[in-house]
Amino acid sequence: MKQITMFMGLCALFFQTGCNSKGEEKKEEETEFLVTSPVVRDTMVTKDYVCQIHAISHIELRAQERGYLQKIYVDEGQAVKQGQLMFQIMPMLYQAEQQKAKAEANFAEIEYMNTKALADSNIVSKNELAMAKAKLEKANAELSLANVHLGFTQIRAPFNGIMDHFQVRLGSLLDEGDLLTTLSDNSKMWVYFNVPEAAYWVPIVKRFKAKVYEGRWGTICYTSVAFRQLHRGAKQFWSIGRYTSGGQYKPKDAQKLTAADAAIKDDGFWAFWIMLSFLFAPLLQGEIWIDSCDCHWSLLRHDDAEDLWELLPDGRIKLWLKCLARRMRSATLVSGEFLRVIQTSITTASVELLMALPRDLGAEDYRRTHDQFNRGLMHIAFYWTIKLTHLEEVPTILFAMASTDKDVVDRALDKCVGSTHDHPRIVELNSKPLLSQAREWFEHQTKQCSQIRCAEHGCPGYG
Repeated sequence: MKQITMFMGLCALFFQTGCNSKGEEKKEEETEFLVTSPVVRDTMVTKDYVCQIHAISHIELRAQERGYLQKIYVDEGQAVKQGQLMFQIMPMLYQAEQQKAKAEANFAEIEYMNTKALADSNIVSKNELAMAKAKLEKANAELSLANVHLGFTQIRAPFNGIMDHFQVRLGSLLDEGDLLTTLSDNSKMWVYFNVPEAAYWVPIVKRFKAKVYEGRWGTICYTSVAFRQLHRGAKQFWSIGRYTSGGQYKPKDAQKLTAADAAIKDDGFWAFWIMLSFLFAPLLQGEIWIDSCDCHWSLLRHDDAEDLWELLPDGRIKLWLKCLARRMRSATLVSGEFLRVIQTSITTASVELLMALPRDLGAEDYRRTHDQFNRGLMHIAFYWTIKLTHLEEVPTILFAMASTDKDVVDRALDKCVGSTHDHPRIVELNSKPLLSQAREWFEHQTKQCSQIRCAEHGCPGYG
């Protein structure tokens, strides 16, 4: 009976509230709301730091010779061009030394010519001729030295820039090495400022996007490259106490959080991920090679990038994607160039791994990481070798005839001519007129190679 009474009272309360709300709705006036659509765009976030601004080139101009400052051709704060004359040291002494050296060089030349004429007539010995030649060379060297000293009396601008405050005035007696002024190239400026390391790592952590899917080893490779970038920041700034107090901690994740904390503090864990990132490099390089073309392969560069597109120089990706020869690598693939690219990438990755491993890594962790890396490289090399072995056999090797390397074409043609394989192209090659053309090619190449060998060994019958 009591429950029924409470239910009826609750119904009456709701009914009364509903009636009152209807009466109030009649009294309220209609209100208009302005509706808009949000715009998604990049926002520039600025932060202020104390910095130092330096010119791209800032040098001291010093006197290279002793003497009085005779002329000043520029003014303080003036913009000068490269090669423009700025200061002139009194040159009379150095001009006299130049004239003296020039006269001695002329005298030595005349003496050498007379001695040479006598030596040609067997009047004097060859030793006297050699001594006269040595005197001439010495005189010419002294003349060159005098010209250099005279040239140092003119001080010219080594690059475009702006003159600074003068440290000397007109008529000053300069010694070798005295400071005249400074010259600055302000066309580009370098800004030096200190950023807190924690602030440096914040955008890197925010940009981190990586997820490993079970059974898909490729996701591990891509994740390892991105994960390696967090090594230094995580080791230095990670704190399990700070994480749990940040509002993101859930009690059910306690076990995972403990495991993550232990992994971040373990050098062997980071060494394993660093090893995986470098083990991925040959695979990524092979992927890029296959996806590229002969004409644009040189445009690619090998950096620590997270995906294929970051390996392309700016502004050239569209040119590469539109290339009609893209992914048509049959001729160069059969020629063995792909395996050479993989081998070069493996060698480079091995050296870079040794430099990237943590310096405080224990001996046992280092040995285990190195062994895992070597086993991975051997697996990659074995995998590609097994996959590409059939390319050296008929009929696939037929693609090598499109190679620009003559030796590759010769090797492919040698295997295809006379083959009993029933591939239509092989059958066509071994029938007239292609067969006669191929044999004529072989005879011409054999004769040409024989002539080259004869020329190298000096055979009497050559030519």
